[in-house]
Amino acid sequence: MKKSFLLSGALLLSLSAFTANAQQLPNVGFESWKTTCGTSRSISKDGKKVDVVRPGVEPSEWNGSNVNQMGQKKPDLVTKVEDNSNTVVQLKNIYIGLKFPKIGSTAPGFINLGTPWVYASTTISDCDGGVFGGVSFNKKPDAIKGKYKRTDSNSEDSHIIAYLWSGTYTSKIGNVAQTTTEEQNDVDRVVFGKATGSASGKLVASCDKAFSSTANKDWETIVVPLDYVANAGNPTMMNVVISAGDYWNRGNLKENTTLLVDDVDFVYYSTLTSLKAGSKTIALKDGVYNYTVAGKMPTEEDVVATCKSQFADAAVAVDAANYKVTVTVTNQGGKDVDGATQHVYTLQYTAPVVKQYAGILNVEMVGEDVIANATQEVTIIYYNDNTCDFSLPHFMFAGTDIGNIEIPNVKVSEDAAGTKTFTDGEVEAMKLAEGGIVAHVVLNGGTITSAGVINMPITVGWMPGYPDDKKETPINVLFSSDKKVEVTEAGYYYVVKGDDYQHPLVEHQATMLKSVKYGDMNGFNYTLSLDGVNAGGINFGDMAVAGLDNTDEQYSGTDSAVALGNGKTASVTVDGGKDATTGKYEVKFATTVDGQLYNIVFTTDDASSSVNDVEASGAAVRGAEGAIVVEGFAGRVNVYTVDGRLAASAQVDGEATITVAAGLYVVRAGEKAVKVVVK
Repeated sequence: MKKSFLLSGALLLSLSAFTANAQQLPNVGFESWKTTCGTSRSISKDGKKVDVVRPGVEPSEWNGSNVNQMGQKKPDLVTKVEDNSNTVVQLKNIYIGLKFPKIGSTAPGFINLGTPWVYASTTISDCDGGVFGGVSFNKKPDAIKGKYKRTDSNSEDSHIIAYLWSGTYTSKIGNVAQTTTEEQNDVDRVVFGKATGSASGKLVASCDKAFSSTANKDWETIVVPLDYVANAGNPTMMNVVISAGDYWNRGNLKENTTLLVDDVDFVYYSTLTSLKAGSKTIALKDGVYNYTVAGKMPTEEDVVATCKSQFADAAVAVDAANYKVTVTVTNQGGKDVDGATQHVYTLQYTAPVVKQYAGILNVEMVGEDVIANATQEVTIIYYNDNTCDFSLPHFMFAGTDIGNIEIPNVKVSEDAAGTKTFTDGEVEAMKLAEGGIVAHVVLNGGTITSAGVINMPITVGWMPGYPDDKKETPINVLFSSDKKVEVTEAGYYYVVKGDDYQHPLVEHQATMLKSVKYGDMNGFNYTLSLDGVNAGGINFGDMAVAGLDNTDEQYSGTDSAVALGNGKTASVTVDGGKDATTGKYEVKFATTVDGQLYNIVFTTDDASSSVNDVEASGAAVRGAEGAIVVEGFAGRVNVYTVDGRLAASAQVDGEATITVAAGLYVVRAGEKAVKVVVK
């Protein structure tokens, strides 16, 4: 696309203060002005090249489009004006030439950092012009900003143009027909890709913002991003053009189009467009750099910061002691839109609550116990966003510590009763045993009551063929407050002193036998217990005997330190178990207390020595459920406990049912007494 300007004069720009190391544009606020303008390159019809001093004034270190031609000085294309006590640049399109007869055209008001040139002729269609060159520059700004004000009603576009390049573009300038030309370097339209030239130059970045008005015809700050060419390298040259009218097309120029300009400068962004910390995306707000974040503080590796500038750096620092994460964004040393060269984002977290829970671990695999009732602790770290991290340290498998089960980001909810429920805890491919074991681990539905009763079921889906085969072998892990009981059997106990089985201290007392399994697959042992044993004035308690062997439910072993209910310690040897044929249990607890032997026998057999339906003085006496039944007797019947206390008495006339609690009783009917078991 050709552009046709009527310009006069040339300028060889000298910018002593603007070097290749500068990051910003010169004379940003246009406070400094030249008293004598520079020169523009003029090419005449006969091929003469003349550098002509421009009339009027122009900002220091910038070149304007004021012209001196056809006997007319037009210093008002670029002028210095005051607006709200600020010195600003006014750019205005002006008609240059004769009106009667009409010989001339509208010239554009613009400023730039290169050298203006013009080919002027009375043949308007043959006129041409523009700028060539620029200034040395080796930085990479992100955008160019400035303050602009358009008050006219013309529809043509004003332009904000910037371009950076390396190398040298060579082309010709002169009349449109290119019959009168001059070879010149780095012509604007060639560098910008709107005309052809040598290929030795390389465009690095450019922008061209076109606009026909500003907000409410008042001052508006406009920021224009620079578009960088991929793999173009670093620039060596730069030029900026600010034009009141259509810079590229003479046919669109309109007389009196006016643009006020102030504070034009490059922008080097040192802010972020996005920030993700762990699983949370921070909702960034313009001008806000301090954020309070709920949840878990991330590691440096878990912070992903995206800079607004592709040339800026973001440094992440985690202050674990103060629960603070900082992201420092630094640009190339140039100013951002707010004048800063760096911005620091701060994420403030709240210290989590760490709690440890002691409990019992049970692990089952393929229907078999791998771990039974092992003492274990877990750690739960609670965060203030209703999530937690669950940790079961030193998970044992086949007698080997294969690592910690770590389940992060578990959701926690709490009901009105204070019971916490743990859901959605999952690790798709947890590596254990230094990567030798890969498992799909799920914690879903665990609970902790307000009283601290914990129940945490965990599924460990071992994937032996991972990653090619993700078929899982389930390993069921349960961490809880309660022991897993192997056997629970209801039955009875009797107690004899020494070996005097003919005179038991107590008989047929209801109790419960419990077997609890401990250990791992390398070896298990068992604890047997009886609920509430009392005999001979001794409170034996629950008789929990530990360290026993178990073969086919036959228990054996000795525990020399069994705690009794009376505070004393006994040595207990266990022998017996489940009969494979009958399915009934008989277990003897040979218990030595203070040197005295007591044999405590547990049985699931209802029969007891001398305790059956019997005949007494013609009377039939038997035990029933919750009662003693007497038949065929007239007179007083007394019921005694085995320790001699009267439990019940009734006057019987033929038959009677006497209600008593379950247990062993002595029933006296007339002169005879019998033992009776009540279920």
